[in-house]
Amino acid sequence: MASVVVPLAYPFPHLGKTLSFVFVSFAAWYVGQNLTASQTATMATTGAVSSFASPLVSIPYLLDQYQIPQDVMPLFILPGFITMRLADVVGVMSLMALTLVVTQMLRAPIRIRWMRLLSGVLVARISDQEWLRFLDGWVEFERVDGTLESLGDYWIQGGGTKKRPPRWCVVRDVLHWLP
Repeated sequence: MASVVVPLAYPFPHLGKTLSFVFVSFAAWYVGQNLTASQTATMATTGAVSSFASPLVSIPYLLDQYQIPQDVMPLFILPGFITMRLADVVGVMSLMALTLVVTQMLRAPIRIRWMRLLSGVLVARISDQEWLRFLDGWVEFERVDGTLESLGDYWIQGGGTKKRPPRWCVVRDVLHWLP
């Protein structure tokens, strides 16, 4: 049974592929348009169905459906080499989880411990506030330290592209074969 179910999961959309549909919500926020809860639910349903196609086909369709300008599409395409690698990693993790769940289901029926699940969710929600406080403190420390400003100069202002002298070279500095 597992040898049938797991290979069958490959052509179906996985979590990594559906993760790209978060871009539609981002694009709506970016252009100043609010998506209602019903629009978000409809987008999730439409996105799940259209995720059998490439995101480069389904994202413009969803942008058109919610009257979001196509001008934001380069924001999806340009960082694509990074986001697609992230989607691949998430997709592999979801397929591994599916494999483990199917294997466990074949061995014995799965029993969900609802109280344990609920307590885990509550602990996670409480620790979110502590995590946010930690991140705020860390960012403030980096701002006071000057690290944020130097990273901004390097990555945003292009400080890493300044002309530097060539590195030391045996051929140039010892043998003087190069000017």
